[in-house]
Amino acid sequence: MKLKLIVASMSMLGLMTAPAFAHNTKGHEHPNYKGDALPSTLSTCPKVDAYQPLLDAMNQNVGRAKPTVDCNKPIQFAGGINFDYQMLGPLNNGFMGENNNRFALNDAYLNATGHINRWVDAFLEVSYSNINAIPEDAVLAGGPHGADVPKPGIYSEAYDTNTLTLQQGYIFVGNLEELPFFAKLGKQFLDYGRYTIHPITRSMTQVMTESLQTAAQASFISSWNGFDLHGSAFAFQNTLGQVDSNDIALGDIDGHQRTNYGGQIGFGRISDQLGFDVGVGYMYDMVGINDVAYAVSLFRSGDVNADGFYQKRVNALTAYATLNTGPFSFNGHYATALQHFNAGDLGAASTTATDGAKPWAFDVAAAFNFSYWEKSQSLYVGYQQSGDAVSLFIPENRWVAGYGVDVMKNTNLALEYTHDSDYSESDGGTGENSNRLAVRLGVKFG
Repeated sequence: MKLKLIVASMSMLGLMTAPAFAHNTKGHEHPNYKGDALPSTLSTCPKVDAYQPLLDAMNQNVGRAKPTVDCNKPIQFAGGINFDYQMLGPLNNGFMGENNNRFALNDAYLNATGHINRWVDAFLEVSYSNINAIPEDAVLAGGPHGADVPKPGIYSEAYDTNTLTLQQGYIFVGNLEELPFFAKLGKQFLDYGRYTIHPITRSMTQVMTESLQTAAQASFISSWNGFDLHGSAFAFQNTLGQVDSNDIALGDIDGHQRTNYGGQIGFGRISDQLGFDVGVGYMYDMVGINDVAYAVSLFRSGDVNADGFYQKRVNALTAYATLNTGPFSFNGHYATALQHFNAGDLGAASTTATDGAKPWAFDVAAAFNFSYWEKSQSLYVGYQQSGDAVSLFIPENRWVAGYGVDVMKNTNLALEYTHDSDYSESDGGTGENSNRLAVRLGVKFG
């Protein structure tokens, strides 16, 4: 059974938001994203085979098609296309992280890796997606929502829609064969939380942790007796401007785009038999999360085209844990604000609350990976829960179940069912339940 291919298939579904940390160390071969063994004579620059599953997780690129750069071919390409079809269920819930289109290209991407020298590499990802539709007649800020008055949630504020865009572009400085430290400079998904980009449905914790920023990030990976200690520290500039009450009184709401920072540290072990990874992250200002900034801007202005601003800085915390043993894998994630938002920045779930929201969310999932008829397959089930997060346009709880199969080489067919329960009407929700069934066909090439 090609475990690496199973991880890639499951990441298409959005389940494996961190690596299973299963790694083939037999002989001197290692699997690539296609599930094929690369010959031991291939010389990579730099050679980071043993750390690749961990690097993919820290880069939030688990399951993506990634080109291999060798000494004789310093520039190479790889890519993929994910097509999603919402078979059953409403398209006007307006929850963050859900696809509001019946048919969606989510996403078509091309990755390029360039080897500059033994200490410097470059990574570019060009992407196109048309999944970010806002339901018609959506209420943009405050007020009750219902079947005829949907929320303004979109699939993701981090991903541009209906335009070919540079989704990632950064310089990698480091050589893990010689030093445990490295840096990434440019547009990147920060090492904060664990998730898979462009899944069928983005989890509640992904909505509260995913941060695509132009940033400077310094990281390390240190191994000791088969265990890996890893961590990152990052800094970037917020997209929303911060103002105070005096600025608002004077009508000056342009604000100042503050420097934001944070980091994450984790500890794990790469193993087929018993692998694990646990970590905790911190962000100085939670509006550095793309979807949080989107929700705050809407709550303040009620206009999806407004630049928006906010008053109060709120710290954020996240934690994750993953475990794999044989064909089974388990993971859990948690994200929370550490203080209440300003009541004008983000409203609380309770209509009687005088403070703003203090949102939190967690999820747990389990998967069984197997091979039948010589095809890698996976089954999974998960549960998600949120609190005080109605203004982030996510439901109160969700059940998820899915199945994926590699029908042909580098071709995965996936089916995912979700059951959402919204917040009660007294908490600003609808009090309604909804069921959705989605199908994805995903391919990789390169």
